[in-house]
Amino acid sequence: MNPKAVFVHLHPRRLRRLPAFLYGWTLFFVISSGSMATLAVAFSSYLGKIVPLSPLIAKLAAISMIVVVTIVNVIGTRESANLQDWTTAIKVARFW
Repeated sequence: MNPKAVFVHLHPRRLRRLPAFLYGWTLFFVISSGSMATLAVAFSSYLGKIVPLSPLIAKLAAISMIVVVTIVNVIGTRESANLQDWTTAIKVARFW
């Protein structure tokens, strides 16, 4: 892959200061938050297949998923990796 062909792969130091600043905040507020919200809604939708949820409870489940993942990520990378290992083990164990 040619790093010059994709904007995301450009290191911020190679950009000018203002575009790097704007890209960083756009990534934080728009790009990452949109994907996080999509995953949270998908989580509550799949949870609704297992446990019946009202629309309000489904929204609260999505919000709580974002809060839990955020807290674990703030605590540290190792804890985030441990959470991912546990959730993967639960998914794999389900198929045995």
